[in-house]
Amino acid sequence: MSHAYLPHKIRQAQYNDSIQIRLVATLAWTHAYRELIAPDAIANYLHTACSLKSIRQFIDDASSTTVIAERAMPPKIGEIVGFSHVRQHLADSASDQSIGELSMLAIHPDAQNQAVGYGLWRAGLAWFLQRDIHLIQTNVLAMNKQGCAFLERQGAKIVNIESGIIGTQTLPVAIYQIRI
Repeated sequence: MSHAYLPHKIRQAQYNDSIQIRLVATLAWTHAYRELIAPDAIANYLHTACSLKSIRQFIDDASSTTVIAERAMPPKIGEIVGFSHVRQHLADSASDQSIGELSMLAIHPDAQNQAVGYGLWRAGLAWFLQRDIHLIQTNVLAMNKQGCAFLERQGAKIVNIESGIIGTQTLPVAIYQIRI
């Protein structure tokens, strides 16, 4: 799988991408939440959720896929500027159908607003459709206005607000769903 979106190429993540994926996650989270969440809480979250071990487990997981966006034009051809991880999650008890989950989507701050997120989103949707998964769910901290706006532009709707804990802070988490 390889798709071009503007000056970026979307492809399957490989083990040797893990360090750059972790860097993108760190920069994206720090940029998005630097004024909202304590720096040590961000660091602790990233240490767990985006450790090299966790990233490599994502890449190995047969019930998921991790894709990256890399620059396709000079001067930094091949530099990873975003990634997403999607997975087949659980059966919807009402219909007994699998639910797809967008568990991570991170874009390097310097590559935001360049259709990188859109390209990664489209790659995730294609993966779900290949598996006949039509209900997609994701969550984002409700204070992440850019993340919420992105999901809403894709047609996702808030179905619930839950509480999440990051460090010592309890924060509202918006649960989004979309049928494809």
